[in-house]
Amino acid sequence: MEGMRMKRKLLTGGLCICLLGANLLSGCKSRDDNLTQPDTSQATVITKEPDLLDYLPERAYDATFEMLVRLQDVDANYTVSKEGDKTEIDSAVFSAYSRVSDRFGISFHFTGLDGYSSGQTQFINTILSDIQAGGNYDAIAPSYYFGVPLVIQGCYLDLNRLPVFDFSNPWWYSGFNDTMELQGAIYTCAGAFDTGHLKNTYALAFNESMVNQYSLSNPYELYQNNEWTFDRMLSMAEEEGNISETGTVGLAITRKSADCFFQASGLRFVDKDSSGALKVTKYSDRAEALYQTLSRYIGKSSEVCKYGGRPDIEFPEGKTLFSAITIGNLVNFKNVEFQYGVMVYPKYHSEQKGYFSTTAGSSVFALTKVTRDPEKSAVILEALNACFYDQVTPAIFRTVLQGRISKKPEMAAMLEVIRDSVYYDFGFVWNASLGNIANFTSFIEAGSYEAMSTWYDAVEGGYKKKLSEFLTLYAKIPEKISGNH
Repeated sequence: MEGMRMKRKLLTGGLCICLLGANLLSGCKSRDDNLTQPDTSQATVITKEPDLLDYLPERAYDATFEMLVRLQDVDANYTVSKEGDKTEIDSAVFSAYSRVSDRFGISFHFTGLDGYSSGQTQFINTILSDIQAGGNYDAIAPSYYFGVPLVIQGCYLDLNRLPVFDFSNPWWYSGFNDTMELQGAIYTCAGAFDTGHLKNTYALAFNESMVNQYSLSNPYELYQNNEWTFDRMLSMAEEEGNISETGTVGLAITRKSADCFFQASGLRFVDKDSSGALKVTKYSDRAEALYQTLSRYIGKSSEVCKYGGRPDIEFPEGKTLFSAITIGNLVNFKNVEFQYGVMVYPKYHSEQKGYFSTTAGSSVFALTKVTRDPEKSAVILEALNACFYDQVTPAIFRTVLQGRISKKPEMAAMLEVIRDSVYYDFGFVWNASLGNIANFTSFIEAGSYEAMSTWYDAVEGGYKKKLSEFLTLYAKIPEKISGNH
């Protein structure tokens, strides 16, 4: 398996090199026919450029790929016409589907359901009914927050048993998949085919015109110098709030976007120790310090911080230095008249290893335990995620950049940083099964505790009990899968 994965990486890298070479050579003029040509009789002739999907097995399924999807996350617009009015993203989506269709003899049929809380019951019942009926779907893509809990019921196959899947490839989101791999198994995965994952990832938009007006530090330079930290960002917001005119604020956040500071600070609700065992890690000195700092702003509004409202809608008005947004919100900034940028959430301090981003919600991919041809499903999902990464993700970036990619290369590079830094805390994903452990800002907002330690002492035992019960149930999943076919 390891040898296969290494080969796939080399093929992917080779594709990039070949494409680069083709681009460089495309501008060269043809040689004069009268010039002496080199002897190529002993040269190896490459008759076909490597393709991104070459590492996948040769298959011609001549079949329909049936998939149940959450329409808010998975772009199932496969029927968009080659002609007529369409966006760049539409064209990229169509091309990606066509590429997979042509390669494997597949046509696609999607059953799309509402993936928000109002449609949760219908989505779950549809999955369970399909399992009872013997499995009509080749793959499913529910939201993580109600799709993942079905793992415990033994509804899904272990994807690690299907060697076609290679989760080391860049189109798979390691921040989710590494977290979800437990006891050697992974039952749900996340990748680039879920366009909602990228669009729903949190970031901080900043008003570059205000940065220049008040002679503040440039966030991009702070990032390059490893100085983009929580305290530095907050000090800039406080400085703007203290010196700017009335009506402007340094930072605009909501409860959900404020929660992101917990994970961005390298903190975890549940984490794995050196042996891979799970443990509750919600409380620490750093968590207490963050709690105390955010307590000055959560649930209140001032010239330094506006809490609540719609930061994404208010940012284009030009009265906010930093606004918590999602990547998808950037498409609404088309007519903004001032210069702006986008930043990954800051580290807690410069010694912290890496940045961590949070998503507001995404779909996960799974194969139910009655999937009729698991290998076919694995091949097509691997191919879809690869092609969406190769074609659709760049189209999304170009769209949200609004033509700024040549003028603002820092912004384009930062979007890559944000995408690659998304991390899913185990407690965040399994929140409902672990006693709602992934709560942070809500306790600050309630104002019932002066210190995080006070309320954590009261709930720690309950969290640990829930985790122990969860692990017991998790160990029984293989038995449920094999016993209920």
